[in-house]
Amino acid sequence: MSYKKKISIILFIFCSLITYAQNKHIYKDLQNYGRFGFLVGPAFYQKAEVKPVFGEYTIEPKMATSFNAGFLYDFHPDKLWSFQTGFYIAHEPADYTDVPLYAHEYPGLSEDDIISNREKAAFSWSIPMTIRIQKRLGNKLYGQLKGGLRLMNFQTGSTSGSITINSDEESRSTVFYIESRTPETNYYASLLLGGGVSWASKWFLLRTDIMYVVNTQPTLEGRYIFTNMISDDSGGEIKMSGNHFALWLTFHIKRSKDR
Repeated sequence: MSYKKKISIILFIFCSLITYAQNKHIYKDLQNYGRFGFLVGPAFYQKAEVKPVFGEYTIEPKMATSFNAGFLYDFHPDKLWSFQTGFYIAHEPADYTDVPLYAHEYPGLSEDDIISNREKAAFSWSIPMTIRIQKRLGNKLYGQLKGGLRLMNFQTGSTSGSITINSDEESRSTVFYIESRTPETNYYASLLLGGGVSWASKWFLLRTDIMYVVNTQPTLEGRYIFTNMISDDSGGEIKMSGNHFALWLTFHIKRSKDR
């Protein structure tokens, strides 16, 4: 038997098993809910990667939070397997770091200080495409796993920020500067993995998923520098992957005649 025939037989058996499972596992109580669902939820972004290049001082990256809002469409909400897609917007964070300033390096400071530097974020829009599998856990409770891809649109641009202090009674000086820029593309591909539970109420079906989003390229890359110190300048590079955990809360409204 040829290699192509073996592959064809395996694919045929696999598709037959999925078809059988689809016909066997039909959750009739989920047929009463709409395929469209309204999606909202927070997102928790990984810290930026910081790479010191010269000098003895560096910055401390912090986890950034954001949100998602949009809708999902479930092609087969009542079956074991289903394909889901949709559209949502997010507030993509920029550099979020703690910047330490030491009094012995800056005559204008009376004591050490740590300043939080948070640059402005920008909006993005995304189209998720996932395969979902679900199983009944209780009378109105279901568990689900999902995985797939996401296409994100994020406008190209740059962001920058600085910190100034009083160098003497009459003037101020810049002691820290940071700048970042997006790659020269508007579109990003991402991997989506996650799962959660669903609750079928009298009024709506609530799907709660914890999703992990992995980008194929960073959303921001840049540099930072400490300057105008008594000692030599310090600086390095910073990169924001855009990878994050998100809590997706999706509400599928129950049809009025079925309430």
